[in-house]
Amino acid sequence: MNHLWSTGEVESEITVSQSGIYTVTVDNDYCFISDEVTVVFNLLPANPMFPDTSYCFEMPPYEAVLNALNPGSTFLWEDGSTNQLRTISSEGLYSVTVTTPFGCALTFDYYAVELCPGYTLYIPNAFTPDQDGINDVFRVVGLSIEEFEMSIWNRWGEKIWETTNINEPWDGSYMNREHYVEAENYVYVVRFTYRDEVTDAVSEWQELTGFVTLIR
Repeated sequence: MNHLWSTGEVESEITVSQSGIYTVTVDNDYCFISDEVTVVFNLLPANPMFPDTSYCFEMPPYEAVLNALNPGSTFLWEDGSTNQLRTISSEGLYSVTVTTPFGCALTFDYYAVELCPGYTLYIPNAFTPDQDGINDVFRVVGLSIEEFEMSIWNRWGEKIWETTNINEPWDGSYMNREHYVEAENYVYVVRFTYRDEVTDAVSEWQELTGFVTLIR
């Protein structure tokens, strides 16, 4: 038997890698017959994941959204959720199995790395030291802070309070807590160094100044 495929091959069997219509003619030197076959390749899901990326979940927007793409497919994330989009808020390994409408499935992994470069400082602008348990103290909150100094000054340029401990708040008292100061605006001076998580180096001293309103 002689074979001639539309691809030009002459074997009795051929291997194809693309969708299409393939024809073959077979003869025995006397008679011949032709036939065709339609081959459809159902594509595997496209890889939706970017290269592993770093985020800082301690800073706005505090979260990231993973998109599994492949519209029309079904999705199964490692936490059991089945949406195309997945909101994450912490470092870790995330995986999704994507199944196309033709039943072709692949699982993709993505590792989200948390890396907060530089520093983060939150300094409030008012507090109410009335001992009701709500906003009673003036407290600075920071990330990656290595060394810290804070002083509070009144309108006459007198230092009325200071600390070198970022976890020590000001409760509205005078330097040694002899008495409490009046309700008004005060100047804060915050000096600090921070450790850069990217380079692991400690910065030079930084300085921030501003006003805090004491409300009674």
